[in-house]
Amino acid sequence: MSKRQQLNLYIQQVQHRLRLDASARGAALVACAALSATVVLTLILNAYAFPERGLTPARLVLLAVVVGAVCAALAWPLWRLNRRRSVGRAETAFPGFEQRLVTFSEKDGAEDADAGQNGLFLELLAADTLKVAESDAARPEGLAPRNKLFLVAAAGVVCAGVLVWMIAARPGFMGYGASLLWTGPRKDVPPLYQIVVTPGSPQDGTAR
Repeated sequence: MSKRQQLNLYIQQVQHRLRLDASARGAALVACAALSATVVLTLILNAYAFPERGLTPARLVLLAVVVGAVCAALAWPLWRLNRRRSVGRAETAFPGFEQRLVTFSEKDGAEDADAGQNGLFLELLAADTLKVAESDAARPEGLAPRNKLFLVAAAGVVCAGVLVWMIAARPGFMGYGASLLWTGPRKDVPPLYQIVVTPGSPQDGTAR
């Protein structure tokens, strides 16, 4: 494997690590946004005793929040993480490259990269840049440490787990509202609030 190929492999590893970091953070933010929106909408619906006419707008708002979070926190960051931006992130994180990684990436992408002196120049540049890339100080893992990825992923799992538990277990009005928002009305689940009218007193009623 030539020096150019080795350095291109390093750039691919950098891009993969950054994408892994962006995916973990994005997924955690989506789960957090879904849980937060569910809690807020449930509190609002509970204040009005979960009116049927308010359920559809609330579910539309929830859908908009989740879709917006997926686009802003997950899809957009991943789409932006192309080769050029990944190399730029590596240069910022590892100053030892001194712009050599950027220069190599730009020159290697040119159409005449394999031609004559340019190809020889790239090979020499790659060999010089690899001295930094192969050092412990510039390992791709340094862009997104394992502990950081674990904490971010754990936060996302906790948020998603709490949301699933609320929907499935339906604890109190919060669980009832979460289930209502995510699964819709169910015939086997009685309403949390209902009007009970005492016979003989048509104008008096109690809500429960």
